[in-house]
Amino acid sequence: MDGDAGDVLGGFGSTAYHDQVRRDVAPLLPARTRRVLEIGCGTGATLAWLKAERGAEETIGVEIEPAAADAARDRVDRLVVGDLTRMDLESGQGTGGVTIAPGSLDLVMALDVLEHLPDPWDAVRRLTRLLAPDGALIASLPNVAHFSVSLGLALGNRWRYADWGILDRTHLRFFVRNTAVDLLQAGGLMVDRGVLLGLEPGRRTRLADRLTLGRARHLLTHGFILRAVRAPVGGAVQWSFRGDPS
Repeated sequence: MDGDAGDVLGGFGSTAYHDQVRRDVAPLLPARTRRVLEIGCGTGATLAWLKAERGAEETIGVEIEPAAADAARDRVDRLVVGDLTRMDLESGQGTGGVTIAPGSLDLVMALDVLEHLPDPWDAVRRLTRLLAPDGALIASLPNVAHFSVSLGLALGNRWRYADWGILDRTHLRFFVRNTAVDLLQAGGLMVDRGVLLGLEPGRRTRLADRLTLGRARHLLTHGFILRAVRAPVGGAVQWSFRGDPS
């Protein structure tokens, strides 16, 4: 499944989930992607794509799932197998000897990862320290305000965890748009661009968004991809829909 974040918010343990190329981050990539770190790199498919087509020279992956990590070994330059919350990438503690100097990375990605952490705000602060002055942090998060969740609460007081999706039973934290933005800014960065997932051209939700004049957008969006940088140009976040021309 190529770059289809919203449709793969579930299936966390599957091979297909870990092997997807997240091309949907393309509109948010910074001008330079020479040194890239991906938290939750899966089989390394996205990092391999960045190296083959986007000019990445050094790719570093962190992956907790052993099977996915084994597949990533031949796709990334440096690999850390383990739990981000139990390692220090700066000192190399718990990383098997891999160290990353503060201020040395052009891009850090955490795609469908932060919601699985007990303290994603601390993770964002630590990852922010690794970024170069013109670097970027890109993360994707599910939207708990999506109608599949909020209508169940409003009409039937239902909140049912599942094996996949927004209420994946491995999700420890839940976000809506403003709290997702706040999370990425926890380390001092500012979110300058975002992509709304679930409103792609041709989908019924896109028509519903138009018919409601955007007033129900928070209910129709099932996730976000956000970019945070140190010195954004302009003030408000520039939002777009996945699948629209850049």
